[in-house]
Amino acid sequence: MTLYERILKLIENSEDLSDLPNIAKEVQDLENALQEREDKIARLYETNRKYLAMIPVEEPTVDDKEEEPPSIDDAVEAIKQSL
Repeated sequence: MTLYERILKLIENSEDLSDLPNIAKEVQDLENALQEREDKIARLYETNRKYLAMIPVEEPTVDDKEEEPPSIDDAVEAIKQSL
């Protein structure tokens, strides 16, 4: 029987509280497991950040001088030379 079903059963029969300590213990176990997983995720995230910081990142070089498109005279000369 799942925790949800046990709580529903407790709601239906509120006179019988015998399972309440077991439900509380199971909820506490679930909360502890959740906290452990959150802590593990935080450690993994921090480790990932450290590893990413180790990867060198090269900044792209910016050419100050942009190439101009060839002029018509240059194109004509290139065609004459290829013939």
